[in-house]
Order: sequence, then structure tokens, then C-alpha cells
Amino acid sequence: MNPHQPLADKIRIKKLLFTLSICLVLFSGVSAVCTAGTVSRQAYPQEEEVETEEYEEVIYSWRLTDYLTSEERVKIDTFLVSFQKHNPVFQHSISASFLGNPGLASKSNIFIKRDSYNNDLIFQDPFRLYFHNPANTRFYNTRKPYSSLQFSTGGPSGENQKTLGVLHTQNVTPDFNIGFKYDNINAEGQYREQDVRTNAISFFSSYHTERYTAHGLLNINSVNNHESGGLQDDQSLGDPQLSTTELPVRLNDVVNIVRNNNFFLSHSFIPFGGVDAGERVEETEAVEDGNRDNSNNREVISLERLELSHVFHYENFRRVFEDPTPPEEFYDNFFISPERTYDSTSYRRISNSLLTELPGIETPHFSFSVKGGVRNEQVKKSYNIPHDTIITHNTETPDTTVVTRESDSFSSNAALASASSSITERLEMNASAHYYFSGYRQGEYNFSARADLSLLEGKNSSILSLFLKQKETKPSPFLNRYSSNHFKWENDFDNIGESRLGGSFNMPSRDLEAGLYTSLLNNYIYMDTSANPAQHDSPFPVLTAYFKKDFSLWRFNFRNKLYYQASGQEDILPLPSLSLYSSVYYEQTFLDGMLLAQAGFDIFYNTPYYAYAYQPATAQFHLQKEKKLGNYPYVDVFINFQHKNRFRAFFKAEHLNANFTGNDYFSVLHHPRNEQLFKLGISWIFYD
Repeated sequence: MNPHQPLADKIRIKKLLFTLSICLVLFSGVSAVCTAGTVSRQAYPQEEEVETEEYEEVIYSWRLTDYLTSEERVKIDTFLVSFQKHNPVFQHSISASFLGNPGLASKSNIFIKRDSYNNDLIFQDPFRLYFHNPANTRFYNTRKPYSSLQFSTGGPSGENQKTLGVLHTQNVTPDFNIGFKYDNINAEGQYREQDVRTNAISFFSSYHTERYTAHGLLNINSVNNHESGGLQDDQSLGDPQLSTTELPVRLNDVVNIVRNNNFFLSHSFIPFGGVDAGERVEETEAVEDGNRDNSNNREVISLERLELSHVFHYENFRRVFEDPTPPEEFYDNFFISPERTYDSTSYRRISNSLLTELPGIETPHFSFSVKGGVRNEQVKKSYNIPHDTIITHNTETPDTTVVTRESDSFSSNAALASASSSITERLEMNASAHYYFSGYRQGEYNFSARADLSLLEGKNSSILSLFLKQKETKPSPFLNRYSSNHFKWENDFDNIGESRLGGSFNMPSRDLEAGLYTSLLNNYIYMDTSANPAQHDSPFPVLTAYFKKDFSLWRFNFRNKLYYQASGQEDILPLPSLSLYSSVYYEQTFLDGMLLAQAGFDIFYNTPYYAYAYQPATAQFHLQKEKKLGNYPYVDVFINFQHKNRFRAFFKAEHLNANFTGNDYFSVLHHPRNEQLFKLGISWIFYD
């Protein structure tokens, strides 16, 4: 009998009931809207035009920002450039500590890309790139149903890696949209004990009228993977007598299961009337054309522009780590049982935010808006603790271990504020802040500000951006107190502080971008060489600089990005000094321009440093001083095709240089990257 079956059955039943409840709510909303009739269409600020032979479609896409109450335009991806980069790890960062198989734990090697969506969930953070959440969800508005299918596969049977992405969205009425998104990774891996399956399912919906706007979202995320603990002997990787599936690993039959379900609702109401949709369209077009008419388009302060918003977010996380035969040579401690490990951790958060956007000021040369509100959070966490009693049927071996759980509940209250302003069409500024004034997180705050200045005009038009962030955060409750079979700690860590100042220069017409960020970290928390949390009690700096330049010579294209990093405390925050990504490809069109083809190669490289080790019992990357990793180039060769804007395909030889440039292709201690692997993938868009 499968030991996971009772838990799996309970999870399936809960998922089914939860999904059915949400579907009933959505269908009730559809019925209500259809009964009420069609109302005026909102002028959405996000727009992407897709042309076909038969007709021209306009599709709007956006994501939520500013405490998840404002809409920000997002372009629909129909480009062929970088289509071959289908792994979420390297879509997010050009350099990463990665266990080798898509879907397994990862951590960006670029410091400024390590921000987490929820800092409490340290056991989920290594898998966050595979999960859907309200901040990375896209919403749509389309005149006809829109669907896309993405699929990739590679490797022989027993080592196969598959990814699948499905998106469907359509408008029930001009104002009401529903959609579904599914992302899946099913990868067996080239090495033993690398099997992984990830699922991320989203049901999303949006509704707009002149006075009321709503966004609803249900996400169901999961990772189910085996943990190998790494190779027993790194030198065995170059043994010509052994295939990768025959290399001995440190753990066997170890399972890591991560679940995250979240439900989100953000809705806004204008109680004293609204702005006519047609007027908003005229206003937007006038601004985009640079021909704002002062007499007809001037807006003044009015109660009709007062907006009230409510944001509800429910998040439920659970992790199970099971090792049926935990080896003493791998684990230093056994706090519950030396015979079997079954660690269970759970976390639940419910937050409600109420915000008010005050009537703003808008003139031909100046605009200003401000928003403020409060948030309440309710959090509960629990985990296994060492037993007090062992029940036995004989005196030699324990038969049953009685495991108890430790639970903690706490609440916090915060004040929220944000403001945005523009001066002429050249300078835009925005700022946001929150401060927890009571509860568990009392004293925690986060302030960020950004200014964008448009420089020059014409082909040399550019944007100079300045960025400031100051924050002090409460450590994750799991860092202060946690226990399991192999790890137990009791800490009283101080709040973590960070001050970050940076700027960037972007010249889109020249495909040029450069940036510089400096951070000052205080009370930094890290996982030491024993994989236990520790805190550094004095501040230290981290410098990040990057340069990006794309250019073409005839039909050859060159895309390059370089990061330079310097850590003031390399012994607790190791970073590669240089990280490089370069893509070179030949591009040509065929069939009277209907078919676009690219053929080229990608190179990933970072300088050597004391890269992380990985502890599967807590899913944490931690320090190691055994050896430096890096100084190894990864070369992928690819061919891409695109037919109009609907169909794309790639053929790729991943890590083609494996065994030709040495066998030191590790980005995490004892965890090698994949050897040569041939992959193919497609993306198909449908409008009907």
C-alpha cells in the first residue's frame, strides 16, 4: 500500500470541493452578468494587436501592481527571440544554483533577483518559479476566444523531460472575462532519484464596469520530486564505464512534496459615479499622440474619482519530506526516529486589505494620485516535534512512534500607502510604503521609490531610472523556531534590514541597457555549513552592476548580458564575480516573409566561487567550503522557426559541449547539471 495514499486522497477531496465551490461562484457571476445585460466596455490600458489573414484581433493583457489594485500593461509573448529558453530557471536568471532537472530546487546567483513573493515560506522558496501567485498572474480581455499551447520534450525513455503549458481565455460579455492556465513539468532526469512532477493550475476572471472592477483567482500548485542528495563521488561523473543513471547517489526513495493553494479577490468601487469609457479612450489616445487638448481633456479634483478597494488573499502551504531509510552518514541528527523520517510542515495565511484612492490632480503638465489603507494578516504554522512516547510490542525495536505537532498562530496589522506623479511627459515618479503597527510583525516596514526620466528624442530616446528601497522585515517564523527529525532550532533573530540604491540607463532603439545597484544588508540570515540558520550581526555591502547590449551584423544577431557582483562578506553570502549570457544566431525569412528561422547558440558562464550545497530535509541551499564551482561554459545549439504570429518551434542540443570541456559541470555541490540532451518544443496560438 502506498504510504502517501490517505494523505493524497484527502488532498484530492479538498481540492475537488474547493474547485467546485469556486466554479459555482464563477458561474453565478456569469449568470448575474448575463441577466443584467451588457454594459459599457471599459477602456483597458493594456493592448496587443495580432493580425491574421482573415481579421485583426485586439487582445488586452495586464497584471496587478500597487498592492494588487492597479493594472499594468503586459505584452503577449509572440516573439521568436529566446524561445528556446523554456526552462523557468533560466528565463528568470542567466545564472543559478540548480539541481539539474527542470522542476527541482533552484536559487538565482544574481543577488537582486532573489526577492521572494512570501518571505515566510522558506521551504517553498526554491520552487517558487514553478508556482502561480497573484503577482505573476496575467489577466486578459479579448474579443474572441484566445488559446495557446506550449509543449517540449527531450531525452530517451527513462530520462525524458516534458513541459506543457495551456492557456485559454474568453470574454463572456465585453466586460467579463474568464480563463484557465496550466503549467506542468514531468521530468525523469538523467541521474538517479531525480524524478519530478510540478503542476500549477490557475482559474482567473476579471470584470469591469464604469464604477466596479473585480479580479478573481484560484491557484493550485504542487511539486512532487525525489531527492538524491547528490553523487556519492563527483569523480564518477567522468567514468566512461558508467552511464549517468548508474552513478551512485547518497539517498534513495526520498520524496519531497510541496503544496500551495491560494485564492485571491481584488475589487474596487467608485461610489460617486465614474468616468465615461469613451472619454477615457479619447484621453489615452490624446496622451499617446502627444496632442492633449487643454480645454477638453483637463481633469480636476472631484469626489467622482474617489475609489474604494478591498483585497482578500488566502494561502495554504504544506510540505512533506519522507525518507524511509535515513542513512546516518548523510544526516547528523535524529530527533524523532532513526528508522524513518516523515516531516510535515504547514502554513496558512489570510489577509484582508482596505484601500482608498483619493481624488487626484491631473493637468496638461502635472498629475498626482495617492492611495492609502490598512491590512490585517492572520497566520498559522505547524510542524512535527520530537516525541515523548514510543509504543513498543517488544523490547528490542520500536513499533510505533507517537509524533506530536507544534502550532503557532499570530496576527499583524499594517498601514499601506502609495503615490504616483508625473511632470510633463518626461518625468514619472512613484513610491509605496507599508508599516506594521501592531502584532507579530510590529515594527516591520518597507519603503520603495522610483523615478523615470525620459532623455533625448528620436532614435536616441532613452530613459534614466533611479531606484530606492529601504526595508526592515521580521524573519520567517520558521527561521526562529522549527523542529523535524533531522533539524531543530530555537532562535530569537533580530529584524533583517536592507537599504538599496540603484539606477539604470535604457536606450530601447539601440538595444542598450546598463544598471548599478548597491545594497547594505543588516542582520543578514543565512544557512551555515551545517544547514542551520545563523545571523550576521553587522552590516555589509553588496554591489551589482549589469550591462546588456544587442546588435546585428547583416543577418547575424548578438544578444549579450553581463553581471558583475561583489559581496562584502563572501564567507556568508557567496556570489560569482561575473555571470555572462550570450546568444548568437543567424536569422532569415522564407515563403515571402511568412516563415522566420533562426539558427545559433547560447553560452552561459560564471566565474568560480564557493557555490551552495543543498539539504533536502529542509529544501535549503547552504554554505559549503569543500570546493569552488563554476568557470565552466554551458553551450546550447538551437534552431527556431515561426510561422506568422501563431506557430513557433525549436530544436535544441542542450549542453552540447558536455565531456568536451571537462566534467566539472556542477552548479551545486555534488549535483551535476545535465549532459548532452536533445529537445524540441512548439507553441501554437488559436483565435476562434
